[in-house]
Amino acid sequence: MRFKEIAEELRQIVGGLDADCIEGRDALRLVRDAADIATLGATAAALLAQRCVETGVWATDRAARAPAVTPAEWFADVTDSGIGVARDALAVAEALPSCGATDEALRSGTLSLTAAREATAAAAAGGEVAERRVLATAHEHCSATRS
Repeated sequence: MRFKEIAEELRQIVGGLDADCIEGRDALRLVRDAADIATLGATAAALLAQRCVETGVWATDRAARAPAVTPAEWFADVTDSGIGVARDALAVAEALPSCGATDEALRSGTLSLTAAREATAAAAAGGEVAERRVLATAHEHCSATRS
């Protein structure tokens, strides 16, 4: 996997970014591209973190800034996020095998982890129909905000 190379390339791009030299319309497009990168990166991190939880390797992470008692604490440390955000991301990743439509939307970058949390919770409570209803609402909202 090329994650390390992609992260380094992105570091270089961001390190040399001079937003003042970018035309407004180009900046608007780049904001959307950067948001897509963030969404896909968060999805990848959650999927991989779930594997770390499944295998127990999270507890052996010596690169963590602080010792973690739970997987959510570890993931919050790694992603520099709140524990609630980390817990939700792990819950989404764990639920994905039974939520095919949500899994597909996440992997394509058309759905955020926040929206996926709502969809997986709906699926747990009301099955596939409830999941698809939440996804439809999320896609409608996303289409309206991108227009």
